[in-house]
Amino acid sequence: MNRYVYDSELLEILLRKCLGIKLCLDIGRLHLQDKLDKNFDSHEFTKRFAKYAEVIHLWNVKVTSYAVIEFVGIISKMEGLKL
Repeated sequence: MNRYVYDSELLEILLRKCLGIKLCLDIGRLHLQDKLDKNFDSHEFTKRFAKYAEVIHLWNVKVTSYAVIEFVGIISKMEGLKL
């Protein structure tokens, strides 16, 4: 994800216009970008885009200065959850 997505309103505008398009919030990927991109705030991004999410991809990742270590991946549909 680049700054053109998270620093502008373009994606939100498009998602409001195209109601059939939903997002997958990839928690591990958001955490990774939060650690590597000083301009990115995963908490703020999640608050902005959770209402457009169909799926939350939950997994753990450990970010070190030498490597990114992926742990367990679980995909969970958001059925009945209210955000």
